[in-house]
Amino acid sequence: MRAHLRAATIVCISVLLLPMFGWSAPPKDTCTPCIDRLFSQAPPATRGPVTLRAAFEAISKASGVPVRGLWTSSVPEGGLDPERMVQIDGNPASCGALLNAILDQVSEPTNPALWQCTSGGIEAGSRTALWRPQAMRVQIYDMRDLLLRVPAFKSTGVPQAGAAGSGGAGGSGGSGGSTGSTTTDADKDARRTLRMDELMKLIQATVVPEAWEAQGGPCTMAPRDGMLVVRAPDFVHRQIEQPRPPRRAASKKPSAGESTKSP
Repeated sequence: MRAHLRAATIVCISVLLLPMFGWSAPPKDTCTPCIDRLFSQAPPATRGPVTLRAAFEAISKASGVPVRGLWTSSVPEGGLDPERMVQIDGNPASCGALLNAILDQVSEPTNPALWQCTSGGIEAGSRTALWRPQAMRVQIYDMRDLLLRVPAFKSTGVPQAGAAGSGGAGGSGGSGGSTGSTTTDADKDARRTLRMDELMKLIQATVVPEAWEAQGGPCTMAPRDGMLVVRAPDFVHRQIEQPRPPRRAASKKPSAGESTKSP
């Protein structure tokens, strides 16, 4: 009994003291379940012209994922007009596909409408609205595996049986596998630094190029001991992480005699 009380006391003290020293449990991933549900649920039956607000409400109800619009009333710079009319037609594969199609209708050439995850679901708005300061978060990416380079070993050759210089069973017959050159720690550090610079330039050139500080955007990245510290909104982080493709929308169960084979 005393042992149980002692263990419970230690747990309680740990829970109270760890946050004081800046230690806490890893944040719970609430984004992946939202995206999975958004792209696995069938779209609403609503069709025809509706307001943007009504379209978001219909998607929220059908998917079970709250979709919040960043309206002009709360985000003057880059906010969306909730009363703007959008057309819902065709046969979108999922609630996520419908959301993408609707945002395409209200996008501007230089400021497209996008969506991203938040702690409470999904928020949709223009790109400038999504990368507002309040939406930025810092994430650390482990890049050490990408910094490794496989050494190019030189072949020393394998002496043939009875060849001259083999020295019989006890002969050396070779150079012992030496590569003929040595690499210092400074050389390795310089190569890792160069490789990290190349990776950073590649990310900035392919993942929302206009978002980065070098192009006048608000997003930043910095190397740190093989890690990459990135400050950006969710929609930028998602493209760096390269998540798995969303699942297809849920479909009704086939009735008797109906084929279950996919087209």
